[in-house]
Amino acid sequence: MLKVAIRCTVADIGSNSYMTKTPMTALAGVPSCAGNLVGFLRWAKVNAVGISNSIIVNITVSAKAVVGVEDLRISTVRRANPLRTTRIDCAGGQGDDSNFIYAAVNLDDNPPTVHYICNNRACQVPNVTLGQGGNVQIHISAYSAKNLVLWQGRIDLLVNGRLITLDLGKYVTTPENYKGILGCEPHIGGWSCSYPK
Repeated sequence: MLKVAIRCTVADIGSNSYMTKTPMTALAGVPSCAGNLVGFLRWAKVNAVGISNSIIVNITVSAKAVVGVEDLRISTVRRANPLRTTRIDCAGGQGDDSNFIYAAVNLDDNPPTVHYICNNRACQVPNVTLGQGGNVQIHISAYSAKNLVLWQGRIDLLVNGRLITLDLGKYVTTPENYKGILGCEPHIGGWSCSYPK
């Protein structure tokens, strides 16, 4: 039997939109995500909460392998009232891989529910066959429309029948609240902020 070396990494790629932890009337001194994404994400990790969290689990194999998601367990640790502070929109690009599994996690359900999309189609049991040196990315996006939610996750993967469990860590997600709050977007090296009409 051929041995398969497996490399798994988990990366938090943040969110496309954030709510600040405290209300702000301007974003002076906040790095622009358009010009300094790394600086902005560093600032957001301390000063803001993502409207949805995006995590990528990247799996690379050394030889032909079948990779499947056995179980994705998401649990809520705590719920609280949503933030009504300042919204920052910062659209980011994640690249487009031919082998990907997308998992949308609804944190409003109890327990949270997961819906999968595999290569642009809904799928019940996500799996993909990889060639030598191939990789697959599992994009996990968690959201809530009702509460600020502290949540945690674990994922069980089957690679050629071998079980691998990864701890995804803990994250905080808050819903979007557009009515009556300041919204900011990147604009010419800085920010353009306005209240909704």
